[in-house]
Amino acid sequence: MSKIHTKFKMFTENVDSKELTKDELKHILTGYLDAALWTEEERLEEEAEEDGKDCDISISNVTPDSIYKVIKDIKKLIQECPAGVAEAIDKGGYEQLGHDIHLSSNGHGVGFLDRGYDNGDSLQECARKLGETNIFINNDCSITIE
Repeated sequence: MSKIHTKFKMFTENVDSKELTKDELKHILTGYLDAALWTEEERLEEEAEEDGKDCDISISNVTPDSIYKVIKDIKKLIQECPAGVAEAIDKGGYEQLGHDIHLSSNGHGVGFLDRGYDNGDSLQECARKLGETNIFINNDCSITIE
């Protein structure tokens, strides 16, 4: 069992997100984390190198508390924008939904508005309400998302 799967299981024992299964939520989480690390990978690698570390910037190094925070944000968006989420899943899939949640909530100028969704504006607004996240590389090479 992968580290991400183990961490994910710890926080999703009682999934109550508009009929999503644990597996579907895991795909959304994976998309979110992929986008988060992709947007910050170069900066995180540079910071680690400055400290003389060779860190693996990957999902498996995201801290459990960060996984919990991201899952809470995903569930909040799902609960506040169910019609938009249904459309996004139908047209783009679960991982794309996670990707777009991160990109839209962090103001990257891409995300829900680029997909041509009927509910794109409401999804964008729901994502922006989540607020921006900050991503840090820790001394032990773990990754924190706040």
